[in-house]
Amino acid sequence: FDIEHSYSGDLIIELVAPSGESVIVFDKHEGNNHFGYCANPNDPGNVNDPHDPGCTAPYTVVNAGGVSWTDPAATVAVPNTDVGTCREFTGNCDQADYYIPQTYTSTNPFTAFDGAQMNGFWTLNITDTIGADNGVLTGWSIDFPNSCYGSIESITPDLQLSATSGIW
Repeated sequence: FDIEHSYSGDLIIELVAPSGESVIVFDKHEGNNHFGYCANPNDPGNVNDPHDPGCTAPYTVVNAGGVSWTDPAATVAVPNTDVGTCREFTGNCDQADYYIPQTYTSTNPFTAFDGAQMNGFWTLNITDTIGADNGVLTGWSIDFPNSCYGSIESITPDLQLSATSGIW
């Protein structure tokens, strides 16, 4: 997912399968960490006010083998003199620790998806549990490992085209 948010301690990020199984991939981990490259220090603190988002950053979540969200090396300190480098925000950054855009291990294992339906609409739910801040999600995607396709069968039908009809 590509996200910017000025306080990670109030976010719950959950992935939901088409058949309803869900996994919390990020759960309000402690610390005043930020998502993105540069959060807006002038965040109005009121969700009804206009919000000038900072720069989103890409984060990948896997079942195992990624960096722990709680690892102190998962963040980098950004001084407020840094200037945003995305077109969405060009002001000074909020002085804070920012999650490094990289691959993280899910807070909860993906075993809840064992046997879940793959085809259909997957949902990414992001819950901001404190209304005094805000953020932006610019996109997300999902990739399935090859092991999910172990029993897929492929058929290539024989096609015959008529050269005389001009229609194929």
